[in-house]
Amino acid sequence: MKRLSFVIILSQLTLNILYGQTELNLNAKTDIKEKSILLDKKVKTTLKEGENYKVKISGLNSAVTSMKVVAKAFDISSTAPEILKTVLPGISTSLTGGPLGLLENLDDSLEELRDNINKGLERLNELKETSDELYNTTIFKTDTAKARIALNKIIDLYKNVDNNVNEENIGAYVNRDIIYASTVKVIGDELLKQEVSLSRTRYPLIISDISATNELIIQGNYIRYINFIKRSTIAKNFVTSKPFYAEKDLVELKFTFVDIYKNDTISTLTRTLFTNKIWGYGLSFSSGFFYTEGLSDNSYYLVARQDENLSVLSERAVSADVSIGALGHIYTNLSSFIKTGPALGLAISPFDGKSRYLLGWSILAGREKMMSLTIGKAWAKQKQISSSVRVDDQGQYFPKGTASVPTFEKIVNSWFIGFSYNIATTRK
Repeated sequence: MKRLSFVIILSQLTLNILYGQTELNLNAKTDIKEKSILLDKKVKTTLKEGENYKVKISGLNSAVTSMKVVAKAFDISSTAPEILKTVLPGISTSLTGGPLGLLENLDDSLEELRDNINKGLERLNELKETSDELYNTTIFKTDTAKARIALNKIIDLYKNVDNNVNEENIGAYVNRDIIYASTVKVIGDELLKQEVSLSRTRYPLIISDISATNELIIQGNYIRYINFIKRSTIAKNFVTSKPFYAEKDLVELKFTFVDIYKNDTISTLTRTLFTNKIWGYGLSFSSGFFYTEGLSDNSYYLVARQDENLSVLSERAVSADVSIGALGHIYTNLSSFIKTGPALGLAISPFDGKSRYLLGWSILAGREKMMSLTIGKAWAKQKQISSSVRVDDQGQYFPKGTASVPTFEKIVNSWFIGFSYNIATTRK
């Protein structure tokens, strides 16, 4: 039974990897003069946690541009402010037939062999010019029709050598021009070692010409030009990435765009996609301002009465207070942007220097940096008159000789409303 369950789970995972890839469509902004690729600075798409994705970039020529995307998932973390620490401790192709005059008769003069190599080099150079022209006009914009014209031009060029050349074997014919030069060079070098009855005046010079031409052909790497032209005939106007898995709070995508024709990096960009973790939970910290009423101390003083007792009077305290503090939020995700949950924190009033202990419920808005609106109860110590105070029809009083109003501190509470923001976050 356990083995059957394992097989079922493994099958589901395999199907998910093979078929369950969601395509993220992005558009590239290109500049031919600057040869640059740009993407929108912000990617509006939200990922669904647990799904596989691959990126599709439209507006690029897949025959020219390759793309590598490295996806790395991060959780968002904010550091707890110091004030909260008291509250929250803790290519290969086959060579088929096609007569290019490949040394079928070793009696051919070296001059004829050299001329054949030079003709091959001329064909290869025309191939390069045709390929370069196609590249320059389609670097960021696919044009299969133009590529087809370029390919037909090269096929017609090689049909002057062998009428059997076609789209399927054109690469082999290009390769034979390259191999021909190398083979003739080897034969020439061998003849140079032997005392063959040839003109000793011209013999070394011809061998030297063959070697120089062969070196040019080797350095030219001409196979890549015919491959590019053929690839351009079936090119797409987009490139895609390998799949990546959406997890944690966000996925950071590092794009590397490479010009595979020039073998040069065009652009390196980083973009962030946030994960839609519905009903997922998290912990975040924020700092801000908190409004309360009725938590400030009253000031008391004594006034003599006619009976020589001392009446207790109070100065009207400022009821409203704004304190500065921080909150720790334990939240659940309602969407990738809205979160909600309880909050616990501490604030200090700049007016009386006293602490307010906060407990409430928050609505948080944002993704990596979040603003929060919190409503709840605030507790603080407040000075109140001692229970030794006496009361008569004239009010509260203390007997003659009392120097000051005896008070004690009592913890009182009041409603508060707060606005806070997590300024500093890290990715981990």
